[in-house]
Order: sequence, then C-alpha cells, then structure tokens
Amino acid sequence: MNPIAVIKHAYQDFWLYKRDYIKANVLFNLLRIAIISPILGFLGQQILKINGFDGITESTIFSLFKNPKSFALIILIVLIFIFAIFFEFGLYFLYADHHGRNPLKFRQSLLKLFKKLRYFVSFQALLFLIYFVLMIPLASIGLEGSFTSDLYIPYFITDELMKSLSGKLLYFGVSALIFYLSIRLIYSIPYFVFNESSTILGGIKYSWQFTKKKLFTTLISLGGVVLLHSLLTFLGIVLLFLPVMLVEKIALPVAPYVSAVCLSLIEILLFIAFSMLQALVAEVIVTLLKDTEELEHPTEKTIYPKKYLRILLPMMLIGFVVMTFFNYSYLTNNVYAPSTLIISHRGVTENAIENTKSAIIAAKEADADMVEIDIQQTKDREFVLFHDETLRRLGGSSQKISDLTLEEVQAITLQEGRMKDKIPTLEDVLTLADDLNLRLLIELKFAEEADGRNEAELINLLYDRDLLSRHYVQGLNQTQIESFEVGAPAVNTGFIVAFNLGSLPKTSADFMVMEEFSFNQNNLETAHKRQQQLFAWTINKQSLMRKYISMGADAIITDYPDEAQEIKQKLSENMSFTDRIKKYLEIR
Repeated sequence: MNPIAVIKHAYQDFWLYKRDYIKANVLFNLLRIAIISPILGFLGQQILKINGFDGITESTIFSLFKNPKSFALIILIVLIFIFAIFFEFGLYFLYADHHGRNPLKFRQSLLKLFKKLRYFVSFQALLFLIYFVLMIPLASIGLEGSFTSDLYIPYFITDELMKSLSGKLLYFGVSALIFYLSIRLIYSIPYFVFNESSTILGGIKYSWQFTKKKLFTTLISLGGVVLLHSLLTFLGIVLLFLPVMLVEKIALPVAPYVSAVCLSLIEILLFIAFSMLQALVAEVIVTLLKDTEELEHPTEKTIYPKKYLRILLPMMLIGFVVMTFFNYSYLTNNVYAPSTLIISHRGVTENAIENTKSAIIAAKEADADMVEIDIQQTKDREFVLFHDETLRRLGGSSQKISDLTLEEVQAITLQEGRMKDKIPTLEDVLTLADDLNLRLLIELKFAEEADGRNEAELINLLYDRDLLSRHYVQGLNQTQIESFEVGAPAVNTGFIVAFNLGSLPKTSADFMVMEEFSFNQNNLETAHKRQQQLFAWTINKQSLMRKYISMGADAIITDYPDEAQEIKQKLSENMSFTDRIKKYLEIR
C-alpha cells in the first residue's frame, strides 16, 4: 500500500469528520476532568489516609504495598488508569473505523468500549500495562494520551546514563529495542477493539504477525503524517506571530491587545493540532489494518448536525474572550526580577571532571551562584569529593572510597575521555571556595553512623573554619539531615526528594531539593507557606530553565549554569511581546 495514498486518505477523512473528532476530544477531556481524575484523586487520598502519609516519596512508596487495604486501592487505581488510557486510544480507532459506513456517536463508542471492560479485571490487564509501557516512545508520533502526556523517564536518570559510554550504549540500545517492539505491537489495540471476541493477548499476537510485512509501510506512513502535520502546525504558529511582530513596530500602544488575541489563537491552534494528530495517526493505523489497496473516501456528512453550532458558537466565543482576558493579564504583568539561585551540578564538566577543583573553578567562571558537590569519607575518616558508590566509572576500579585511606585515594587518577584529574579533599575545596568567594552545596554521600560521629566531624570542620552559616548541606537520608540540623542549626540544611506524590513531606530542614519530575507550583507554594525553600534538580534543558525560573523556584541545580544565568538575565529584562509569547509557549 502506497504510504502517500495512506497519508492523503487520513487527511481527507479527518477533514470530512473534523467536527466529530474535535467534539470527541472535548467530551473525553470533560469526562476525564469531571469524573475520572476526581475518582483517581479520591482513591489516592484514601491510600495516604490509610497509611498516615501526607505524601509518597521514594522512601515510603514500598510500604504502601504492605497494607492490604492500600494495596487493593492501588490495584483499583491501576485498573481505572489503564482502562482510561485504553478508552482514549480506542475512541479514536473506532471513529476512524466507522467513518464512511456506520458512524458512531460518542455514547455508542462508550458502550462499545465498555464491553471490553471484562478483560481488564483479569491477568490480561497486566498485558495491557506492559503494552502501555512499550507504547510510551510512540507518544512523540501522536499516540500521546491525556493521562500519559507527563510520563517520561526522569531526567536525572537519563543524564547520569549519558555520562559514560556504557550508559549511552545501554540507553540507546534499550530505547531502540522498545521503539521496535512498540511499532510491532501498534495494531494490538485497534484489533482488540474491532473484534468483540478478541482478547488483549490476541491483539498482541495479531499485530506481531501483521507487522512482519507492514513494518516499513507503517514507519513511512506514520513518519510522513507526523512530519507533514508538524510542518503545517509550525507554519500556522508563524503566521499568528506576524501580526504581533508587525504591530510592535508600527502601533505599539495596541500591541498588548493584538498579542493577547494572537496568543489565544495559538493556544486554540495547538489544541486542535494535538487532537488532529491523534486522529490522523488513528486514521493511518486503521487504514493500514484494513489492508485494502483501493481506498474509498467517504462522502457522508458529519454525524453531529450543524444545529449544534447555534449552541456551541456562543459558548466558544465566551471562552475565547475569557482566555484572551487572562492572556492579556499575563502578557502585561510579565516583567520581574527573578531571584532564583543558579547552582552548578558537581561543577562545570564540559572541560573538567565532576567534583574536582577544575570543575569548581569552571563553575565560578560560568557565573554560578553556588556549586553542588558530593562528599564521602575515607577509611581514616577524611572527607573527599566523590559521587559514585565505587570508583568504576571514573577510576577504573570496583573499590569504594570508604575502603581506602586518604593516601590511597589521593594516589588515584580519575579519567573521563582525555581528561585526567585527582580527587580533592573537602578541606582543600573549602579553601578554594573562600578564594573564589563561592558558596557550596555539600551533599552527604556517606552512610549515617549510629552515634552520629561522621556528621559531628563535618560540623566541627565547618565550625573551625567559621563556615557554618556560609555553605549549605543536603542529603537523601531525612533522619541524617534532621540530625545535622539539630547539631548545627546555623547550617542551611536540605532534604533531597527524588520522587513525590501528594503533599510535600514534613521535615525540619531549611529547604527541599526536588527532582524535576515531581516539582510543581503547588509544592513550591506549600514549601513557602512552611517558611522553607524548594530547589529543582537537575535542570539542563533551556525550556525547563525558563519554566522553573519563571515559576519562582528558589534554586535550580544544573550542569549548565552559564546558560541558566543568561536565561535568568533575559527574563528580568523588559521583553518584547513576541518574546513573552515565546516564553509562555515554552513553559506551558
């Protein structure tokens, strides 16, 4: 089957039934917002209540499975979640399949999909969960659902993998394998939906066999429709930017109003483009699944008559006016001086090895406000800078810092690519930081001792140098950090939260460091109400830097402090309305 003909057919079908697809998307999102999400939220709150937690972190998540009641609720949440995902995907496939013969209304689609519910209360639900995980890589080509848009591998994991050749090979190898499997299984859900007697396993088996001959055609067709759609969307956005750019030059007083209207139109365009891409991908998959060389182009009118427009148009107009009002408020109140601290993550490592003097000096040259370093303790109880549990990645050895004396550690030569360096002591780095007038964020990488001896030794080291109030200390062990807070209240202490659901964990630490995956405006406001600060890590994408600096994060930890400082400076300037719209689109 000719991929060009498939893409052409997909666009023709969508254009004929565009109102059906858009209405289905709106109705599903209303269903998600009004019913599904509140139910999931209520069940989540019950789990927290049963276990006596304010929120769930990486240190408490496994304890949820020990309580039979919370375990049962977790299973229920998973079942509702995966059925909601199935319903959204299945809805588009049903619409694509029935156009041209017996068009389905939203209610009919709902009933048809609910007939498959019985397969989700058996072991088959586990198969769908595995299938869903494998399909995540295809989110970028239109199979991104409303419930899955924020799911991705946390950046701190991928960033760490990218720091070594073996990590890169592992990441790209696994990604390629998952992408291949996801393409081979892409027809599982439509086959499962279209055939009443089919099981999820049956759909998976059918897709695996079907793609033996259709793999190349599937890739070309999907890739082509995504490329064309992206190009058209980009051109649409550019055209909507032109009035803003023009009016800023010839009629600046009306620029705020024109900008607000154009921003509203861009948001509508992006919403339609997202809905359209899902529909186009569904059309392509269903067309290929039917496997007919002669593609028929339907001529029936939409199943939703035009009389509904009399109701919808006034509502849409009111919504547009409200949206434009909020956009006007945003665009005209967007000049401020961000106070976010820019913290260099283990120093700047473009031309230096992490956690070395060279990296710290480079961080100062990059205008970092602080440098985050990792410290461990040697066998003879000296503090040195090193991140990993073993020396394997940078030192070519499976030994641990804690098993070596300071003399043995200082004899080690670190190597990363062509770069070589030595492991510095904390005392040397404290001296260097004083010389550079640079503050440190010291992360504790050593295990907590029963008598608190190692924390006391670090406190004494900082006290002897009169540095208790200058440098910050953070760690993943909440008990250890809170003990440090008691022993040295003058030190700014931070609790690292790698994963969080629900409310922020309660801690006596002065600040919390939250991984970007869990960081949000609500958590930031909660921390400030508690008179605490909230840092975001590891923020390496420029769009995320803009997002969290604009949000007012107290600090961001990044591998690229120079880029972050440049963005922070630009955000504090009186930007043009064109730039303000660009910033808004990047951080939304």
